[in-house]
Amino acid sequence: MTLSSTVIACSVIAILLLFGVGIGVPYYYIMGRFDQIEKRVDALWDYLIRGAHSEAVAKGLGNINSPFILNEATRVFFRNYIGDLRKFYEENCSSLSDNEIFVILDKEFGDHLMKDIGIPNNLTHGSVITAAVEIAKEPTIERDTDVSPS
Repeated sequence: MTLSSTVIACSVIAILLLFGVGIGVPYYYIMGRFDQIEKRVDALWDYLIRGAHSEAVAKGLGNINSPFILNEATRVFFRNYIGDLRKFYEENCSSLSDNEIFVILDKEFGDHLMKDIGIPNNLTHGSVITAAVEIAKEPTIERDTDVSPS
């Protein structure tokens, strides 16, 4: 259960106690409902991120060969962000799921990536963030310094 759902659950319990309602059955009912909502939200994120992957493939940023693999031309788009994405990933995201990384990188870099990469190259937001996640997760190698177009 996430922190926000815990806070909401505690607030609901406090309200129930203020009105003299016991917390036995209502508590378990409410917690069960929160669990269902959390599962539905996770399913929505899965759906959105699968859509972003398909957009990235459709735009030619990479291939789906299980896992998604970026092509070299895409790395050129991100040449000014590779170091920052990988450093941010190593410091903040290395133990998170791809969905969580997607959301965090979007929050941290989304505006800049769309302005600098998405809009000039006619790429959708989801495909740009999908590519950013894959670049961030790649191990740092010497190629970082030589991504200029040939």
